[in-house]
Formats: sequence, C-alpha cells, structure tokens
Amino acid sequence: MTNWRAIVAIESGVIFFIGVFGGIVVSQARSTSSREVVADHHRERLRQRNRRLMDIEIAQIMAPVTARIDRVDDAIATSHLDEAVSTWHDAYGEAVRTRRWEAMLVVGDAAARLAPHVADSSAQYANARRSYLAAFIRAREFDSVDGLTRTADAFARLGDTHVAGEIRSVVASLR
Repeated sequence: MTNWRAIVAIESGVIFFIGVFGGIVVSQARSTSSREVVADHHRERLRQRNRRLMDIEIAQIMAPVTARIDRVDDAIATSHLDEAVSTWHDAYGEAVRTRRWEAMLVVGDAAARLAPHVADSSAQYANARRSYLAAFIRAREFDSVDGLTRTADAFARLGDTHVAGEIRSVVASLR
C-alpha cells in the first residue's frame, strides 16, 4: 500500500509539474505573440517616420535644382530662350552635384520641354537623354524601383521604347 501511495504521489507531482510548466510555456507563447504585434506596430511607425525624413531631405537637396528649373520654365514662357538654355545648364550642374536620380530626371524633363522651342532641338533632346541615362544609373545604384520606373517612362516619352523596355526588364529583376 505504501508503494501505491508513493507512486500516486510521484505521478501527482509529475502531473503538477507538467501543468505548471505547460502553463508557463503557453503564457510565454502568448506573451511573445503580443510582443511581436507591438514590435510590428513600432517597426511600421519607424518606417513611416524615416520615409517622411527622407522626403524632407530630398526636398532640401532638390531645392536649388527646382529653383533653376522654375527659371527655365519662366524663360521659355517669356521666349527668352538663350536665358532658358543657360539656366538649364546651371540646373544640370546642380543636379549632377546632388548625386540623386530625382534631380537628373527633373533636369531631363526640362531639357525635353525646352527642345521644341530652340533652333537646335536635337541638342536639347540629347541633353534630356543624357540626363535620363544618369537618372537610370543613379536609380540602379539605389535599387530604386520608383526611380527606374520613372526613368523608363521618361525614355518612352522621348520615343525611345527600346531603352524604356530594357529599363523595365531591370525593374522586373528587382521585384
């Protein structure tokens, strides 16, 4: 009879231990799950904050380029084409200094807008292509799908569908 009581006591202890240990494991799993939900929320908030800060930084970097491009557009509107070409070259220099694909794309767009208004439109279209190629290279360095897509669209607007297609294949390889 004593053996039987010892066995029951040992089994009761084992069952109690398994129950307590199992409760701890389940509690730990629930705690880990809720921590992951909180961590995911904070990760997303951090991503949003970093994106806003990046947008502010890009706007500051782009300000000198944008100001010059505005002057190019004003000169085109008032038919001061020599001033527009000269200011475009200044904007191009600023864009090169930024080392950003966004700046090169904006400058390329301005060259394409300027081209129909000047005597040597082929030179301005060449400037647009050169700017777009620089935008492509920089967007590729950053693995920027947005930059590559926008650059492909820019080449398509120039009528260069072959280069646009090649850039789109690069975009597809990044996804």
